[in-house]
Amino acid sequence: MKITTWNVNGIRSLKKSVATILNELSTDIACFQETKVSRSQIPETTALVEGFSSYFSYPRKQSGYSGVAIYCREKFAPEDAEEGLSTSLQHEIQEENALACWALSSDDLAGFDHEGRVVTTYHIIKKEDNVGRLAIINVYCPRVDPEKLERHIYKMQFCLLLEAKTRELCEKGCSVIIVGDMNIAHSVIDHCDPGPENEFNSSEARQWLRSFLSSELKFLKEKIKVIDAFRHLYPDKKESFTCWNTKTGARQTNYGTRIDYILMSSDLLPILENCEILSDYQGSDHCPVQAVLKCDAIPEKVIQLPSICTRLWPEFNGQQQTLKTFFQKTEGKVAKEPELPLKSSVSKKIVGKKNQQKSITNFFKSPKIDIRKNCNGTSLCKDDGILGTSNSIVFPNEVSSSVNLESKLDVPKCVSNGNSAMDIPKSFGVSSGSSMAWKQMLTGPPKPPLCSGHQKECVLRTVKKKGPNYGRNFFMCAQPAGHASNPDASCNYFKWVNAPKVNSLKKS
Repeated sequence: MKITTWNVNGIRSLKKSVATILNELSTDIACFQETKVSRSQIPETTALVEGFSSYFSYPRKQSGYSGVAIYCREKFAPEDAEEGLSTSLQHEIQEENALACWALSSDDLAGFDHEGRVVTTYHIIKKEDNVGRLAIINVYCPRVDPEKLERHIYKMQFCLLLEAKTRELCEKGCSVIIVGDMNIAHSVIDHCDPGPENEFNSSEARQWLRSFLSSELKFLKEKIKVIDAFRHLYPDKKESFTCWNTKTGARQTNYGTRIDYILMSSDLLPILENCEILSDYQGSDHCPVQAVLKCDAIPEKVIQLPSICTRLWPEFNGQQQTLKTFFQKTEGKVAKEPELPLKSSVSKKIVGKKNQQKSITNFFKSPKIDIRKNCNGTSLCKDDGILGTSNSIVFPNEVSSSVNLESKLDVPKCVSNGNSAMDIPKSFGVSSGSSMAWKQMLTGPPKPPLCSGHQKECVLRTVKKKGPNYGRNFFMCAQPAGHASNPDASCNYFKWVNAPKVNSLKKS
């Protein structure tokens, strides 16, 4: 069995189809996080992939946010599947001191899974001549915003519920695999720039993960631990990261973190063959992590898919009509209504309006002046509302009634040969005064300075974070982010484009 986990950062934004990705990864169980799709937004080609059954958990309140999905090859089709963490734990909450200290009441549980962060599938597998039950829990752990205390509380509640769910399954004799984006770097070796170790280790979420992976699960007849599959095989491997900041180009310098895991109960270690990070696979700011287990599925003649399987959704099995069905062609001939001829007056009006409307580019074209007589100064020329003789022209928008042709327009001196035509270019340039006005009005971006570390042109960025500097432009080094010892990494050059806005209204 080959299991793959990947934070796709939006399943609809993938450049390849889900079927292509499953084929390229050559996986049996694919667990995706941060799908950012609600039920009504899931395309049929994404929900129904030939040879696989899929199971989604999506946000109920906020569209385009969070969400997880599991794709199972038909050979490993699950016997059951469920969303969330709270459904089977409501009766145990009062007994859990750890959960009680975070004030997780039964009312909190009712809306706890509305963000669509967990989906679990249950499989019957054969390992070492023994048949057992396997639970695969696909999780997208919340990310903590330092400015929002409620998100930190929610994350800790999420982690403790995940631990309680794992303990409950192990007590029932079920093997457990937890995959997904935990948004926690386990140790210093899993972070490109951990900072002071004491401060790094002070994170409560990190302390929970260490406790979860190091201590034996309580209330178990057998001693079972939760194991980090990658670190179990490669305990000292450095620079093994799964997530990078793509806005700063940090993937080019491998300046990232390892926050995507495949965790498993220790009873599965005898069948663990390999676990690797597929850092070369592109398509998201994360990369896939893949594990191979030496086990096989139990073949069944009749497979009854779980109720949350997308194949059983009414919109995909033909029971419920979608909006697009009303715009599809139906079989059989339908009599067309006779087309009424348009009156000529109406059509003329429409054509007239189209001819009267000008494109915006017409306002930036220089006026065309055609002088067809020779340079004896006896004839007048008229074009585009500009009147004048060969020696002078009148501009309606100018203050003076007449200006010299050679001073207003860049006209070469005439060379007369009897009655020969005057040699004048087809278009004239505008005056230097109006040219400077246009240049001042339509100024482009400021010329970027050179960064101090590489002496290369900087890139222009805009502050997106709300605050006093929101909307301000600044220059920064164009090199990708990386460690300070890397000469190809950013030199951290920074310069504001404009001075900060000062409120001129001062209190007296």
